[in-house]
Amino acid sequence: MFPVETVTFDDVAASVSDFVGTAEINRPPNNFFDAELIRSLADCYQWLETQGARAILLASAGKNFCAGADFTGRSTAGRVNSCGVFVFL
Repeated sequence: MFPVETVTFDDVAASVSDFVGTAEINRPPNNFFDAELIRSLADCYQWLETQGARAILLASAGKNFCAGADFTGRSTAGRVNSCGVFVFL
């Protein structure tokens, strides 16, 4: 077994052990998702792939795994795309 290296991508900590990657969201207590967290997770997943991870365990710190999206500070302006999904501008 090799030493486990932990790398941080803003609010996401990543590590790999025995081909299993772990991505831990660190925004307690509610671990809300927003565009910044999604970018951090994407960077984390890319790093895990380069480290040879064959599976990824998504975990979180705090009381809740994820309480949903955080829309505070976002504009309410947007449009409905061709799939009928509201897209914020």
